[in-house]
Amino acid sequence: MSTPRTLSLNRSLFNRNLYKSVRDVWFSGLAKGATAPDVEINKRWFGRGSAEERQAFDDLCASKFGDALESLQPEQFPLPEGGTYLKERANAATIAAPFITTIDPTFYEYNFEEAGNAALGLILLLDQMPRNIYRGNQSIIYNHYDRISRAVLYHVLTQGFRLDQVERFQIAPVYGTWFYIPLMHSEYLEDHRLYLNVMTALKSEVEKRGDAKALEHVDSCLGFEKKHCVILEKFGRYPHRNEALGRETTEAERVWLESGGDTFGTDKKKF
Repeated sequence: MSTPRTLSLNRSLFNRNLYKSVRDVWFSGLAKGATAPDVEINKRWFGRGSAEERQAFDDLCASKFGDALESLQPEQFPLPEGGTYLKERANAATIAAPFITTIDPTFYEYNFEEAGNAALGLILLLDQMPRNIYRGNQSIIYNHYDRISRAVLYHVLTQGFRLDQVERFQIAPVYGTWFYIPLMHSEYLEDHRLYLNVMTALKSEVEKRGDAKALEHVDSCLGFEKKHCVILEKFGRYPHRNEALGRETTEAERVWLESGGDTFGTDKKKF
């Protein structure tokens, strides 16, 4: 079994400035004080704009964050053997270890909001940016960066003071919901049960505040999660990933994909 080499992060890349830049790019155009996204921001996030708009955003992400992600390629950071949920959880602390000091509250003089912002920026970097930068090499997303992002999130969710529960993220779930997307991207149903737990808790907080737009956003996320769960419960995996992961598509999966089965914006129509 391979284990990650001891990785000393390049602090000229991995620091609060990088994480702030990730947040600035990802949340660009979001109105000050917004608690939910508008239509245009949703289009950018989920690639629903024109091909030109999507390419422009991909290029921006690559120009700003490509170097940081390249420094975490499998050659520099080979991950322990995965393949099961139990292995992923057992190896999570090892995988996440190089990143933890960059989001630890002690590094931010116990300013938990700043540490929470850093953690959000790091998770966005590891989970979302590869999807914009490596569209042509999706196997590295699913086999590598997704595993790192989940490991970091597992760490966040198991701390005594949870950075995802900093007040601003509960007031404005337009930010806070992004902590949990690595769980939605997982093919392990255990991660999806965890997603439902943390999102149900967030929804409860939003309901207490009486913010209708924020509640609508959280419900939209939960609805999107349901679409993912239905697929996993049916097939045990996401069929649209089969080609990228070198998996043989079953007849049932082929029929489902040909009938318009969801590929979640990956444009993967071949199987």
